[in-house]
Amino acid sequence: MLYGRDAERAAIGALLDGARASRSAAFVVRGEAGIGKSALLEDARERATDMHVLAARGVESESELPFAGLHQLIRPALDRMDGLPAPQATALRSALGLEAAAGQERFLVFSACLSLLSELAERRPVLCLVDDAHWLDAASSDALQFVARRLDAEGIVLLFAARVSDVRGFEAADVPSLMLTGLDAEAAATLLNRGGVEAAPLVRERLLAQTQGNALALVELPRGLTARQLSGEEPLPEALPMTRQLESVFHERVGRLPETTRLILLVAAADDSEDIALIGRAGERLGATAAALDVAEQAQLVSIHGTRVEFHHPLVRSAVYGAATSTERRAVHRALAEALTEDLEQADRRAWHLASCTLEHDEDVVKALDEAAGRAEERAGHVAAAKAFQRAAELSADSADRGRLMVRAARNLSLAGRDEDAVVLANQALPVVRQPALRAELAHVHALAAIRRGRPYEVVAVLVDAAVEVASIEPAKAIELLMDAADAVWNGGDRAEYLEITRLAATVVPAAGDETSSSIAHSLAGFAAMINGDTSEGVRLLGEVVAWGAAADEPRHVMWASYAAQWLGDEERFGALTDRAASLARQRGELGVLADTLGMRAGQLALKQRFDEASVAASEAVQLARELKADNLELYPLAALAIVSAVRGRDEEAREHAEAVLELATAKGLPLRASTAVYALALVDLGRARWADALDRLDSLLEAESGALDPMVGPIFADKIEAAVRASRPDDARAALPLFGAWVGYSGSPSAQPRLAACRALLAEGEEATEHFEEALRLGGDARPFDFARIQLLYGEHLRRARRRTDARIHLRAALAALERLRAEPWAERARAELRASGETARKRDPSTFAELTPQELQIARFVADGSSNKEVAAQLFLSPRTVEYHLRKVFMKLGISSRSELIRHGVVEGSGPQETAVALS
Repeated sequence: MLYGRDAERAAIGALLDGARASRSAAFVVRGEAGIGKSALLEDARERATDMHVLAARGVESESELPFAGLHQLIRPALDRMDGLPAPQATALRSALGLEAAAGQERFLVFSACLSLLSELAERRPVLCLVDDAHWLDAASSDALQFVARRLDAEGIVLLFAARVSDVRGFEAADVPSLMLTGLDAEAAATLLNRGGVEAAPLVRERLLAQTQGNALALVELPRGLTARQLSGEEPLPEALPMTRQLESVFHERVGRLPETTRLILLVAAADDSEDIALIGRAGERLGATAAALDVAEQAQLVSIHGTRVEFHHPLVRSAVYGAATSTERRAVHRALAEALTEDLEQADRRAWHLASCTLEHDEDVVKALDEAAGRAEERAGHVAAAKAFQRAAELSADSADRGRLMVRAARNLSLAGRDEDAVVLANQALPVVRQPALRAELAHVHALAAIRRGRPYEVVAVLVDAAVEVASIEPAKAIELLMDAADAVWNGGDRAEYLEITRLAATVVPAAGDETSSSIAHSLAGFAAMINGDTSEGVRLLGEVVAWGAAADEPRHVMWASYAAQWLGDEERFGALTDRAASLARQRGELGVLADTLGMRAGQLALKQRFDEASVAASEAVQLARELKADNLELYPLAALAIVSAVRGRDEEAREHAEAVLELATAKGLPLRASTAVYALALVDLGRARWADALDRLDSLLEAESGALDPMVGPIFADKIEAAVRASRPDDARAALPLFGAWVGYSGSPSAQPRLAACRALLAEGEEATEHFEEALRLGGDARPFDFARIQLLYGEHLRRARRRTDARIHLRAALAALERLRAEPWAERARAELRASGETARKRDPSTFAELTPQELQIARFVADGSSNKEVAAQLFLSPRTVEYHLRKVFMKLGISSRSELIRHGVVEGSGPQETAVALS
């Protein structure tokens, strides 16, 4: 029975009721040891008799075993695994050791866990109880936090209990939590009375004051006192921090037990497998048998359930283990390792027991840990693998082998996203490692950390040096390193060093038949040719790279090929390649590559004026980047969101996104990634007719321009010409016009042709201006939707000023309709003002129902319109099918439709008409 926890029970009860109504939630109950966290979880179990209840407890000895906690939790639901998408089912089976591992991406395992729980919730609501979450192995902790962040409409409640002020923490920063404090005076007194221990009034008062409402202390402290202490004849122990005080009480109780009982308890505490047979086998090697546990059970320190031994409280285990000497602990771990010798399925556990009983170099233990780490690595348990490799390195007497193990540990930390730890270990390994191939691996660890959250430019020298070292023996690795170095240098804005890297890459000879290395080398040579003005050679080489990327099956390589399409100004193939890279990354669960690709794609979509699609891609990219704690990957998508906000008149939002990008890009030395944010701020100024401010921003971008075929260049020139004309600086506009014309010529971009004609019109007068505007309209079929609407607006303004009001209204009405469809409110208001000036009143159109859809709803609608099932959409977006179904119902409601076929027919258009680009969901 719980005392004094009405508010906490009500909060958890509301979550359970929500699950019964198909609402999901995750919640962390935090507090000191013994405060009542486990009791709250057990109370939730008792109130969930109508739900599937899954439970797990983090255990210290299993914290190095990948997915041990997850396996414990979902074991009763494994019969539902056949309902998962095949890649997820394979990944989850491999992670849990149910089939041969194949080096699965960890996020594929995580999404499989979400899908499995969602499958289970199809029948009835699910309650997951995870006690002692601070002791979960890293892989299970990451998986369950991934699930917690994505719960929505499945009918799942995920409750964690985690101790505070522990060596290991349970971060779960994105999950709501409650700090459990001590019981109030009335509840504490009631609990103390129910304990059945008689104590003098003054002793009772002292106990109530000293326990500070800690439930476990109120029950256990009186049991640890002598009769004279309870009667007040002897003083109580001095006040100590509660956990230490409780451990001391348990230690006193353990100390009264027979020696053989204390020894078998230490065996149980050291292993924590709860397997009484294993504990007995190990105990026999030390002269104690499992029967000795009977005395501990009578003392209420453990309980025995069939073949399992369970400690009364985790503090009992820590008290038993903590009170033992280091010699006693090593002896117990050795006995456990020997008891596990014949059990091949427990090889990982045996390896860690061996590691715990070894003080000196031991190659047999190193081999066992190396093999255990390899198994963890294959199952995507990268943190566990890293710890095993690191411990093996400590025990290895061979310096070369020690270096190899440290490199593998650093690489696994990098794969797990633990970049800071990975870099620290890589730096420790560097003086030890002599082999060029291993030094290249360390360089790659540095590069990934810098790309995700550091300053990429600072690792260029490390990458180049490693590439030089490894070029003659592993040319493929050298070219990959130079690709990373080139990317870092380009984003850092150093064109000279970029060209130096491309010259170095030209000296590396790929192995015969290595198409990937040859294509990457061609791309670097092609980029260099374009920078140096040899466009014919650049176009030839980059064209080959684009063709290679269309067939490549490595997401990162496909994304690299998309850069070649971007430099060629080939928007269609750039889009196709980024879409392919994103699709491959989704299938493999490679969220880092997916976030980067979506960010790139969002920027391009924003510049192509497909604003809804840009918002969808950017929103997902930002979410993924934040989940990965990879802030560098937020730059492109935040800049894309800034552009969309600027066009739609959400000025404050645009500034917030843009300024975040500028601050981060400046701190990380990534000026190229800041340029789109500056362009977004210029659009804010253009929309509000702050022509001089806009011109200054655009000039700053053009001054920093590298000369490459960047798709940003066209809009900058066109917008600069309009801003300069409006700001009464025609000379600036005239100087920019030939540069814009040259860019249009060598980029071959059809969409820029009508805008170039409009820019010529802005610098002309009278009939000449009219002819240029008419040419822009004739070319309008190739124009982007926002560009064409602005051309019509400019032409209408020109005609009204020429006193051709009737003709002006035709173009102003068309401009207004298109701008309202695009929700480009600042420009739409300009069109309304022009119509009023022409003598016509324009009513503000009701916003499209599509404007009410969130980015996630738009994204789900897009996949559904492609013909994907809810399960397929869920797998693509790392959501549950129930969440997809929930959002799809909202889409139907907002659009006033009732079926998937209607959605496909309905389509989504950000601008309709023959001159505008339709953004179909398919």
